[in-house]
Amino acid sequence: MSRCRMDSTCGDTIAEKGYLKTQIEKWEKISDELSSTVSRVNDETKVIKYNDVPSNIYLKVESIAEELKLSDAQKKELESNIEYQVRQVREAVNNLESEIYKLVEPFEELQRDAENKKDDFEYELDDLEWELEKAS
Repeated sequence: MSRCRMDSTCGDTIAEKGYLKTQIEKWEKISDELSSTVSRVNDETKVIKYNDVPSNIYLKVESIAEELKLSDAQKKELESNIEYQVRQVREAVNNLESEIYKLVEPFEELQRDAENKKDDFEYELDDLEWELEKAS
């Protein structure tokens, strides 16, 4: 059997190899672009970590509370209530940070899909080359 013959002609085999190589390059380029996009999205989501607006607000509220002329019992109750609310704010901020970090997930999924497509074409090319080698 000739080197180019299996079930198709030599021209078909060469065309198929060319197609597979083109697809591999295409999906590799897409995957690389998405990798860059994932990095850019991560850079943006990191901004939330350094956002100190919530802590500045509750520190200011605590300061305002300290300025009040209250009895010891009233002051203690107010401090307790503020501490509770501050814990609620901190928990909400932590949840917000977590959700913002998740904004990258759709981009990561696209990148994985592109990488899988590229891998599929690479496997097809390897199989084709193996069949050609076996037929020769």
